[in-house]
Amino acid sequence: MTPAQWRLCQLDAAQWRQPVSPSRCKRILRHCDQYCQIERDNHNLIWLYTLMLQNDVELPHGEVVSAMKKRLLEEETLTPLAWRYLANGTADNFRAVLNAQDPGEEPQWRWHTLRAWLQVLSGLRLRSPIQEPIQELFLHDGLVVEPNCGEVLFRGAWMKFSTLRHILEEAEKRLTATTLAEFAKTELVEVITWLASTGSILDQSQTRHKWKYLAKQATEWKADIVSTAYYRHLTWESALPQIQIDHWTIFPVTDAWSLRRLAISQHNCGDMYIESCLNDEGRIFKVGDFKNKTVATIRLVRKESSWIVGDIRGFANAVVPDKLSRLGEDVARRYLEIERNSRASPLAPVCT
Repeated sequence: MTPAQWRLCQLDAAQWRQPVSPSRCKRILRHCDQYCQIERDNHNLIWLYTLMLQNDVELPHGEVVSAMKKRLLEEETLTPLAWRYLANGTADNFRAVLNAQDPGEEPQWRWHTLRAWLQVLSGLRLRSPIQEPIQELFLHDGLVVEPNCGEVLFRGAWMKFSTLRHILEEAEKRLTATTLAEFAKTELVEVITWLASTGSILDQSQTRHKWKYLAKQATEWKADIVSTAYYRHLTWESALPQIQIDHWTIFPVTDAWSLRRLAISQHNCGDMYIESCLNDEGRIFKVGDFKNKTVATIRLVRKESSWIVGDIRGFANAVVPDKLSRLGEDVARRYLEIERNSRASPLAPVCT
């Protein structure tokens, strides 16, 4: 390997924040001419070419940067603005894509995530890039956009892009004040749950007071429903209470607020399964270690008259060790046993 080739390997690894590996070097050697062209034209796009290669995205013939641009704009959902975000940005502007873990559902998942993130950025039309800690709010989110009506699905709540801009503006303030994590787990969860539960799509006149209006409405709405039957529509029962298995503590998650809080703090997509839990088709548990630190999220899925593990993931959707995978199976078995016993004995207690 020549010094120039080694430099490309290091540059690619740095943009992905991954170690230089034999597979990375082998890929760069195979496509060395293209990587050299990108380094000359715009070295900040090295990561993009790697992503396209990894996801088997076919490029048209011609100079590689022009080919990437042309291929991107072949997507019906993307506009020239999307390419400008790429061409004028860096890999750090796309951590919501690059830091994501494989959900194991589709072969080109990172390419699809990139397209969705570009749609979000294009809809927001922000003057400056979203800072990385705030991008984490989008990590493993649905990232669904309805361009015709200017709406985006953020953490399970449909909203106008103007509403999302107000949320991000407040997040920027909290980041500066070093209170972003607490904001995400408390006030943001309240606002998202209000918007998702009521289906409220707010116009600019309603949100002229920006975040203050959103927070006030969410607080008042929650206070109004706590003593009503509607509150029950945002909670579900768990046959399995909090239990200890070896040195792990298993906590049932039994309401929409708690599940959104868990999903945001653990950077996973658990909040996508609120409806599943409400429909008695799914259950979510968080796993704490002996230090009470959350180390995994378990999702159970009802299959006919049984319960199976739908998924078990660590922080940011990371794959868990085998011992935690076995723990998921144990939780599913215990849940089924308790549920069956509860049916046999109607007076048996249920955790809520």
